[in-house]
Parts: sequence; structure tokens; C-alpha cells
Amino acid sequence: MSPRLLILPLVLLLAACTSMPTAAFEPAPQPVKDPRGVPIGEFLASVYTYPTGRFDPRWLEAARVQDRQLAKAMPVGDFAHLKDTDALDPNGFTPLGPQPIQDGLDLNAGRINDIVVSPQPLIPGDPNSYRAFAASDGGGVWRSENCCSAATTWEPVTDDADIESIAIGDLEIDPNNPDVIYAGTGDLRFGTWAFGAAGVLKSVDGGDSWEVLGRDVFVPNYPAALSTFSQYQAVGKVAVDPNNSRKLAVGTKTGLYFSYDAGSSWTGPCLTNPYGPSSANPHRQDITGLLALNFAGSTTLVAAVGTRGSATPVQPDLDRNGANGIYRAPMPAAGCPVGWQLISRPDNGWPANTGAGIAFGPIGRIEIAAAPQDPNILYAEAIDPQSFSIIGLWRSSDAGNSWQARATPAQFSGCEPGTQNWYNAGITVSPSNVDDVVLSAWWLYRSTDGAATFSNQLCSNDNATVHIDQHARAFVGGDPNRLLIGNDGGVYYTDEASLPRPRYTPLNLSINSIEFYSGDLIANFASANPRVVIGGAQDNGTSSLVQFGDPAVADVWQHIYGGDGITTRIEPVFAQRVYMSSQRGDIVASINGANAPEVNASGPWGPGETTGDRKSFLMPFDLYKYGDTAVADSGCAGNAGCNHLIAGTYRVWESTNGASGASAAARWSAISPDLTKNNLIVGSDNRSVIQSIRFAVSTRRVAMVGTLDGNVWFGFGLGTGAASWVNVTGNNAVLPNRSILGVATDPQTPTIGYAAVAGFGANTPTTPGHVYQVRCNADCSSFSWRDVSGNLPDVPANVVVVNPWLPRQVFVGTDWGLYYTDNVEATQPIWQRFLGLPRAMIWDIAIDRGFTTMAVFTRSRGAWVWPLPRAASQPNLTGLWTAAGEDGWGLSLAHQGTVLAPAWYTYDASGRPAWMLISGAARQADGSYTGDVYRFTGTPFAQINGAPANQPGTIVGSSRFSLQDSGQLRFDYTVDNVSQSKTLQRVAPGPIPACQFVSGSRAGASNHTDLWWNPAESGWGLHLTEAGKLIFVAWYTYASDGKPMWLTAVLSRQADGRYAGALNRPNAGTPFLQINGGLATSFPVPEVGSAALSFSDGERGTFSYTLDGVSQQKAIERLVYAGPQQTVCQ
Repeated sequence: MSPRLLILPLVLLLAACTSMPTAAFEPAPQPVKDPRGVPIGEFLASVYTYPTGRFDPRWLEAARVQDRQLAKAMPVGDFAHLKDTDALDPNGFTPLGPQPIQDGLDLNAGRINDIVVSPQPLIPGDPNSYRAFAASDGGGVWRSENCCSAATTWEPVTDDADIESIAIGDLEIDPNNPDVIYAGTGDLRFGTWAFGAAGVLKSVDGGDSWEVLGRDVFVPNYPAALSTFSQYQAVGKVAVDPNNSRKLAVGTKTGLYFSYDAGSSWTGPCLTNPYGPSSANPHRQDITGLLALNFAGSTTLVAAVGTRGSATPVQPDLDRNGANGIYRAPMPAAGCPVGWQLISRPDNGWPANTGAGIAFGPIGRIEIAAAPQDPNILYAEAIDPQSFSIIGLWRSSDAGNSWQARATPAQFSGCEPGTQNWYNAGITVSPSNVDDVVLSAWWLYRSTDGAATFSNQLCSNDNATVHIDQHARAFVGGDPNRLLIGNDGGVYYTDEASLPRPRYTPLNLSINSIEFYSGDLIANFASANPRVVIGGAQDNGTSSLVQFGDPAVADVWQHIYGGDGITTRIEPVFAQRVYMSSQRGDIVASINGANAPEVNASGPWGPGETTGDRKSFLMPFDLYKYGDTAVADSGCAGNAGCNHLIAGTYRVWESTNGASGASAAARWSAISPDLTKNNLIVGSDNRSVIQSIRFAVSTRRVAMVGTLDGNVWFGFGLGTGAASWVNVTGNNAVLPNRSILGVATDPQTPTIGYAAVAGFGANTPTTPGHVYQVRCNADCSSFSWRDVSGNLPDVPANVVVVNPWLPRQVFVGTDWGLYYTDNVEATQPIWQRFLGLPRAMIWDIAIDRGFTTMAVFTRSRGAWVWPLPRAASQPNLTGLWTAAGEDGWGLSLAHQGTVLAPAWYTYDASGRPAWMLISGAARQADGSYTGDVYRFTGTPFAQINGAPANQPGTIVGSSRFSLQDSGQLRFDYTVDNVSQSKTLQRVAPGPIPACQFVSGSRAGASNHTDLWWNPAESGWGLHLTEAGKLIFVAWYTYASDGKPMWLTAVLSRQADGRYAGALNRPNAGTPFLQINGGLATSFPVPEVGSAALSFSDGERGTFSYTLDGVSQQKAIERLVYAGPQQTVCQ
């Protein structure tokens, strides 16, 4: 969020001559950076609420339920073409960083909101073995276990798919147990609802694993009592009772919440004042400070209500700040605290009208801190609600009974604190001196006289490596000289904090948290050497990564240009021309690699300004990069590269000379009329603009455009001087009249297109959904739209792309991450979350020339790449399958190579529970699997002891398994001369595990879904289905008479790592040939014993059980029956 312009080019992209057409060049303009929040806040307010201006918090609740029901999986496809390269991993996305962005001496990551450090080192006596946690804005919790030195490394620890928000606003270590950590979700400082709360995260093992507390209490939405705009909730503060760790206090944007059972249940919202939303005089209740102080065994709460105090387009009720003040009450044993006292009053040292219930009150954000040595010593920082400068500091020596006004802005020496203190503020007291205070603002300030005066520690040439906008401070090991700080550029450390000008070391070499708007890849990225990727980031300009050798890894990127980076493109033939822009279409080109001086590549639309053409803050442009250099007039030539660009304001602009020339008019010309509805007008601001513009993949003559006011157009004849445009919006009869943030065409048929639709379905109730497909005839004189959203959650979609090799495989980037469907042509496409990718907001997806790689550019987790599959592959069918409405019977499938091993749990002709096996169901040419059905008898389970358990099986029928487009499985069988068919769906005790084929050892696998056996005792087995902390067990064995018997269990993970629970066995059921749409047995299924599983690694374990009075223990391992590929699930 720096006000400076970071324009020093640093790195050579490729050492080759320019491929730019010969022309005169205009020097690049100096980009002007907008104040943070205003343009983006207005943009998002429009996108989320158009066309009605409404937002209802219940929409988010419904979307969250939808999202939980989606499977996390990997797209189908074959990767045989990757056999000669190890650059990219087909089993998941590879992070590329930036880790971090290097800009001169600066090494910048993304914003860090909070930092906490364990009180003792992990290795006694080792000063560099402290455990530290950093809270990233939208990027999760990062942990270091070797803090603090220049060699400190970090790892993300909250990428678990069950964690629905990785926007972390606050961290708290239990003062009684340093292995217990809490993380508040949501961004208190700034953001949209997408960075809203989704519970309080808790770890009891030092960050190794996390559970979500209050998932249904701390939700993303901000209740609309005071506003109908798309605001968001945030858990901005967490405090643990120092006298009882089971008592928790949580501060949100709507007051306080309390738990008295370590987070299992919650009470709230609890208000500190009489100005709640249901009162006659409602004011906001944003908690910006929260302390739980220990006074001789009794706990006192001190809370600050610190609403910003000045309305914004996204939060128009921020001027309702009459409750702002500092409040105190004793921690209760249950319920909401009573006896709150306003302790920041005019009669004890505070400005008039503080906490008086008056709108436009004198106090904005408030930050508070207590001295670790003496809880009576309190400090408070207050921010002006209009100018956002610091009003002053206050100090209390009697726990808030009285206050002394201390520093005002006049007492701050060095560079000024700035006018963004609604955003960057905070105070921390030294662990060794109650008068030693550290304060965050634009820069970092320190006082050694009890906050009477402050000196700036950072704004000098000695500290050019420290980013501005400070948020977090944490002393290390109780040492007043060792200080960690967090800001908009990541984490920094000094061991000389007591000096007037301490030297800080950036600790960002392993933090991948940059907020990208867009990006692009070099051609044939997967096999390129070097591999080049470029990205435009909020606040960190445009940067690039140039990487040699295999494999691709996260690494340092080099800053190229600008303060805000928006759209970026690499000319792919020579990779010497790099296009990049800052806000409002301020485009420049670097023409001799990224280190060359930038030249002006903008058009006559008023680049960088609100004047000229009506245009987006995030004005888009595109470069056609798929032309065949051996084909004339393809848009890409062997001697000049790719030179055809288009850009969107409210109309389309075109350049056919690579945007070269000495004037804007020589570089660009307008080729379309106004393509918007011209109706998205907020006050005097007209936001009807083009927000997405893309060439067709297969030809540069066709382009597709989407607007913020819900229009989609196709352009024809581009590059000919006679372009024509066809509006395919269709009066929004099918296509929703909501903002279109992404468009894409089918890779083979340019008149088949896709639109990524933002906003919420409830604003267009007759046209819900977020991904739409349009099919046109050759000139779009006729067209039809189809909603292909299927089961996609109702969350804003930002970008859509199609796999050029598999046109049915479509990907959509949303505010909640990446989703895909393997068959967009299905009647109701099945969408799944892409397994393993963090749940980060995605604003851009790029596919390289050559179609080797797809890259996603996230907000707060940097750039990621994945190799594109080139041919459809068989999906992995491992799992438990049942028929809807026929609970009580099912199939377990283990899948290896091209062979299935199904076990069928059902009931024989007498109704007795029985099982059958299909031996070696092999894949057929049509993709189905067929095999014979066997019945077995064997040794009673209690007598199996190291020898084969079964007698030779008897073939009793045949079977066929066929995967349907819907994702369901058709099971056809003939048994005992009767033929039937069933439609099955995969089930699990939690989220459906995503299974994929792997070769080699599976010892490191963390999910145990598969078929397990004891090799010495063939004839019985266990099928395990693991989801979250549960394992569903289907056990097939033999009863006391030697006949087949099956049991089930749902085992839960124990503190010691085992899984344990009850064994269940049905008494009887409907004979399998008579099951026809009803329950197959009665429920509940009787409990007949207990079972436990433990695992030594991902391939071996132990099965213990007590059944019918018999207790036994068996060594088990994964059954390998086919190859070379086996299954691993996640």
C-alpha cells in the first residue's frame, strides 16, 4: 500500500534482440497510485449488488451449505506427455511464489495482520528456535519453528480443505499452554465479504492441525441492521482468560462473543454499551481492542469499540460511531458480562462526546495495550474519524480509572504517521519496561517515556528494506531488543529494537502471500528453459519470475514496474515484449525483456485517469498469442511475434502494431460502439464499463466481451479494419443481468463462449447461476444461452477458462477458490473443488501458448501452476457406493490401474447379511468394467489365525460398472439367473475423498481410503473410507458357521492418533433381488462390538476388535492386486 512508485526494472527476461516492429516510442508515463480502498471498494460494491443494489446475508449462508456438499477432487486427464519432464507435478498445483518480490533492497510478501511468538524456544537455550505464527490477509496462518534470524522459514498450516476462510485477522496463544493457538478469521481492517469470518480456528498441537470453532456463529456476513450493502463480518480480536483457559472472549464487528467450554459453544453478541442495533439509537459495535487482564487471580475484560467513523461505499454506516470508547467489566462465569463501565470519558481525560452515542463522533479506531509486567498500566491510541490521522495517545496507571493524555501528532519525530491509521494502527508494550511502547502507523514508532513522545524507527535510508503500513508487533523471548513486525510487505525482524534506527531483516523468503490481479506465462511453460511467469499485484506492481531447470518451485520474483499491477501479457514467440498496466488502462511495454526501459503503450482513452473514456479501475486488455507463425495473417509472425491487442473501456480499442508508436492514436484505434447498457450509475460515477475482453483461442478475428452491467458481445473481423459487433445478451432473458467478470471461448469453435457471472443469484432470481454457455451460428445472428452452473455454489465467479485439449473440461475461479467440471456438456454439470489448492480468491487464470500449463493468480496466495491433461483418462472410482433411498446395502470399490475390486454388501435369499466379491472387474473398450460375481465360505472370524480364510469361490453371476456423465455409477448384474440394474452414488462419513492413481510407495499417504487385508489370511478384508477425522469401515469376513458376514463401523480419530468406535451388524434385511427403492434393513443397526485402527505409515496398520466376546488384533496392509498404478486419496 505504498504511496511511492516502485518503477525500477531489475531483471533480464531473456537475452535476445527485440522483436518489436520498427517504430518510434513514447516514454512510459509515471503511474499515479490511488488511495487504497476507494476504487476497489466501489468496484466490489457494484459487482456484488448489481442490478438491485441489494445484499442479504442469508445468501452467504446458503452458499456455504452448497460449498460443503461439493467433493474435493482432481480433474480427469492423461499426463503421458509429461514423461520427459519433471518440471510440473500432475498430481496438484505447484506454488511459484512470489517468495517474495524483490524490489531493489526490498523483499516483499503480502499483508500480515498479526504475529504471535511462543514464550519459550522449542530447543532450550537456542535463541533461534522460537515458534512464531503470522496472520496473512487472505493467505492463512503461517508458522515458523526456527525464529528468529535471517534464516527463519515459514510454512502455511491452514490449507486444510475443511477451513472455509484463510483470511486471518488475529492470533492468540493460550497464556497457560503455548501449544494452543487461536486464529480469528475475517479481515477487520479492509476487505469484502469474501474475506469475511468463517469461525475461530483452534490448534492444540502447535499448529499441526486445526479445528473450526463457532462455524455457524462467526459467519462471513455482517447483519444488515444498519446497512443493506455487502458488508462482511470479521473476528478481529481473540482473548483467553489467563486464569481459566476454557474461557474465551472474541471481538467482532458486531460486538463480543464468549465461550466457557474452550470454544464448543458460544454466547453473544454481547454489547458493552446501550447503543446496540435494536436500540432507539443504534451505533456500530466494531471491537478493535480486547484484553483479558489478571488481577490477583481475577480476570478483568477491557474492550475498545473503534468503528472507523467515516462512511465508505462498501460500509456506508461507518459514521455511526457513537459507541466508540473503552469499556471494562469482570469476566463472568457464564453469559454476557454485566456491569460494563465506560472508562474513556471526558471526566477522566478523554475528549468530549467519547462514547456518548452521537453519530460522527470525535473518536474513530481505538487500539489498546497493557504492560505485561503490570496490568494496571494501559495505553490507548485513538484515530481521527475524518482525517484518519492519530488524535493522540493516552496512558492509565490504574487500569483505566483515570487517563493522562500523552503524545499528539506534534510529538512524533521523523516521517509523519500518515493518514491511513483507520487501516494501520496498533500498540505494544515492551516486556521489560512499562514506559517502552512500540506503535504502528505508516512507519514504526517507539516511545521510551510512556508515550509522551515518539520517534520514527524506519523512515531512513538505513531501512529501505522495510515496507510501509505497519500492523503487527511481537517481542521475542521477552527480550526488548528482539522484535518482529508485520506490515503490507510481510514479516521483518530486528535484534536491536532499542536503538534509534534499528536494522530490520525481511523474513519473507518462504511466504507466498502476494495479492495478484492477473498474470501470464511464457510459451510452452512446462518444458521451457527458462520458465517465465509475470503477474500484476495490488500494491506491489508488476513482477516476474525467471526460473531455470527442474522442477518448478516457489522462488523470488523481481519487481518490474508500478505501484499497482493490473493486467499483464507476455509476447510469446520471442518473450522479449512484456505488456503491463497500472490502474485505469495505464499500459506500458518493456521491449527488450523485463529489464528494458518501459515505453508508453496506452491508447487515447485517458490512461491512469478518470477523464477520457469511461473505464474500469481494473481496465482489461488482451494479446492474441495462439497464431501459427507459419501461417500468414495469423496474428503471430516468425519475424515479429504476436502484435494484435484489444482493450476495453466502454468500447473496444485495437492495436495491430504491438501498441508501438510515438502517439496514442498511432498505437490504438476504437473499433466498437458503446457495448454497455450505460445504466450502472452510482451518484455521479458511471460504472458501466467493459470488465472482461478475450480473443477467441482459435482465431484472432473473433473476440468476446463482458461488461459490469451484464452485457456479452461477440466481435467479428478484428484486425481487418472492419470489425462488427453482435450483442448476444438476449435482453438477459437467460444470461443473468449481473456483472460479467470473465469470458472465454471454446478452444475449437470460436462462437461457443462462456461467461463468469458475479454477484448473487437472488438479485436475478429467474436467472441464477454463475457459469453460462452461449452457442452462436457463424455470425451470431442466432444464439442460445444455457446455465451450466450445475451444483456450483452461489458465490461470485471472476474468471472462466476451457482446457484446449479437453473442451468439456471447464475451470472457474471464484471468490472462494477454484472449481472445475469434467463435462460441461452434461445436462447438469458436476462441479468439484480443485483438491489441494488453498481456498483463496482467484481473479485470473492463464493458459500458455502451446497449451502445456494452466496458471491461477490468487489474492493473497500468489501464483500456482498445473500441467494441462491432453486426453481424457479413467476416473478413479475407489470409495463406498450406495443407491439413493435403499440404505442398508452398498458396494466398496478399490481401483488399481484398469481393474476394479468390488465388494458387495447385501442380503441373501433368506434375508441374512451376506457379501459377494467381483473378481478383477477389467476395463472394457467402452470405458465400463466387467467381472464375474463370486460367493465364498470360509473360516469363522474368531478362528482365522495366519492361514487363508476362504474356501474356493463359486461364480454365481456377472456384473458391469459404467460411470455416467452425472458422476453416478450404473451397476448392472445378473445373479442367480436374475438381471437387475442400480444407480449408485459415492458416499463417505464426511467430504468425499478425492482419489487418484499413483505409482510407487504410498507410505507417506495421510488418507487411508482403500482395500486392506492381511496377506497371510486371504479371504477377508476391510474397505476403509476416510474423511476428515472419521473412517468408515466395511468388514467382510465369516460367521461362526463359515458363511459370509459383514459389519460396519464409523471410527473417530483419538488424541493418540488411533481411530476407534463401535461395530455394527444388521440382524436381517431384504433379499438383494427384492430390494426396490426402499430401506434394505431396519435402523439403527445393532451395535455388536468395538473396533480400532492404528497406522504405522500410509501402507501398514493394525486392526483391533472385540466381537461376540472375542478380542483379536490383526496386522493389515493395503491390498495390491493390479498395477502399475495404485490409489491414493486425499
